[in-house]
Amino acid sequence: ARLSMGLLALVGYLIGSLGAFILFPWPAVFRDIALILLSAALMVRLGVLVGRIVIAPGARLPHMRLLTLVTSLAWFWYYWLLGIVAVLAAGWATIEVIGTIRASPILADLFTAAWLGVVSIALIVMIWLRHFRSDGPPVSRLVCVGFSASILLSWLLWVSGLRGAFWTVIIITLLPLTVSVAHDIIRRIIQSGEGQAVEDPAIVGWSVVIMQTLRNGLIVVAALLIARAWNVNLSDLAAAETVTTRLIRAGIRIVIVLLVTDVIWKLASTLIDSQMAMASRGVQAGHQEGPDARRRQRLNTLLPILRNVLFLAIGAVGFLMILDAVGIQIGPLLAGAGVVGIAVGFGAQTLVKDIISGVFYLFDDAFRIGEYIQAAKYKGTVEGFSLRSIRLRHHRGPVTIVPFGELGAVQNLSRDWVIDIITLTLNYDSDLEEVRKTIKRIGVELLEDAELGPNIIEPLKMQGIEQMADYGVQIRLKFMTKPGEQFGVRRKALAMLKKTFAEKGIQFATPTVHVSGGPADAAATAAASELQRPSKVISTLEE
Repeated sequence: ARLSMGLLALVGYLIGSLGAFILFPWPAVFRDIALILLSAALMVRLGVLVGRIVIAPGARLPHMRLLTLVTSLAWFWYYWLLGIVAVLAAGWATIEVIGTIRASPILADLFTAAWLGVVSIALIVMIWLRHFRSDGPPVSRLVCVGFSASILLSWLLWVSGLRGAFWTVIIITLLPLTVSVAHDIIRRIIQSGEGQAVEDPAIVGWSVVIMQTLRNGLIVVAALLIARAWNVNLSDLAAAETVTTRLIRAGIRIVIVLLVTDVIWKLASTLIDSQMAMASRGVQAGHQEGPDARRRQRLNTLLPILRNVLFLAIGAVGFLMILDAVGIQIGPLLAGAGVVGIAVGFGAQTLVKDIISGVFYLFDDAFRIGEYIQAAKYKGTVEGFSLRSIRLRHHRGPVTIVPFGELGAVQNLSRDWVIDIITLTLNYDSDLEEVRKTIKRIGVELLEDAELGPNIIEPLKMQGIEQMADYGVQIRLKFMTKPGEQFGVRRKALAMLKKTFAEKGIQFATPTVHVSGGPADAAATAAASELQRPSKVISTLEE
């Protein structure tokens, strides 16, 4: 709406000004001066339009601006933008008028130097005023010093007559600022109405592609402007066959390859990172059940590997294209690389075994990030992968890096469900029916527990008599929980069993020794007891 209204106002102003200019006859000099002044006024009006659309200081809410600015800082930039545009338009119009009236060139040069000096001072003052403001993100003093030095250097280059160097410094200084502003505008456009970031991976990925393409396009435009400032003819450069022109053409091709490769890699990495972020948020939110949860876990497992593979593939293709750009024949290199690859394959069989084993483990979905596995003599939670190894975190803390080739058979302890078995030994005179009912009630109480209940799939129950032991009857209990939750449920169940059995009078069996025998054994036992008593010795003195 602001754009359409501003464009209508600008078109109306332009039509009215041209109508008044066409209706009346003007002398040649006055006509040229009027056109210059009209163009200067149009520049100011265009600056006002850009300020109202991009900076929008009068917007009711901050997210309605195309730049991330608070209201006070938006007014600051708006006023300075209008002031700088007005000074630039006035100076340009004055220089053009001086040329139109055929004044002395020395006067034009002096006025241009003075005019650029005023603009430079205004820009430096604006930069440092922004540095000392506290209503926005802090601006580094080093950044302010760098921009101030660039502005001062550009003015000195103009005064010295080095026009090519002047425009080079100006373009190099404005390029990062323009890229930053463009990225901020694109980021604000793709945000939702309340200023919240968009989480759709497709939108995020394409926005990154647009940002990178725009940045690379601005770099190309800046390079063309610098070439034009130095009077470099690109058509002559393409036709010439000198060593210098060949090096320049190779450099241009290399830059193009790097820019295209950068865009492709940013697109791939952003899509992968956004998918990983969404999967991680789903896991952290507790959505760990169902097909969607398994899909998120599998994505978290495979996407880091895919990211590494894509990085190597894109880097390799880009490197080969760079070699081709500098004139190196890549056909023999590829053939030689094949031979070297075979030799390396024979010499590094263990490495190849690890990589291939890892690929098949991942295709078989043997484990995912966050799952607890046991393989050979290694066990722990899977924390990450590389091309040849897996990183396991033991439950006591140590981290083990295990090559895929050494894993062997993998036991995954974090899939679907876990059944835990409890074995109890009771006295032979225990009422097993009462025991069964008591255990069932305990299972119901555990299922209704606010903390443990959601993790129980099947409640605690008695399966029956396991065996008749020497000193008691062994019964078997079982329950089913989510993986990793059986330990807490087991501890709580054992505590409740001990307490409830004591209240019900159900006794756990303990090992005992019974000694029994006939009458002869009893007489022998009595005689042995008598022998154990201390003897009394009576001494008699005979005189």
